[in-house]
Amino acid sequence: MAVSPFSHRIRKGIAAVGVAIRGSATEADASSPMIISGSGAPVNGTTAAPNGAGTVLYIRTNGTSSDEVLYISRDGGANWAAAVLAS
Repeated sequence: MAVSPFSHRIRKGIAAVGVAIRGSATEADASSPMIISGSGAPVNGTTAAPNGAGTVLYIRTNGTSSDEVLYISRDGGANWAAAVLAS
């Protein structure tokens, strides 16, 4: 399948360490929630938020049950808690 030059440029911009959700263009990284992903559960104090973000959602790419898919940290990655999702 051929990839259009437009979609190829857009995908490069989206593939990033984390995605910050800003309310305005001038909002600081530390006050912007961020979404990151990875394999395995995040480790307290080790899986840190990029750019000093405060609240972070971590999507686990290899989770096998509803309590192993989404994690949240309100302190930039110092402490993580599993979000319990309805199955």
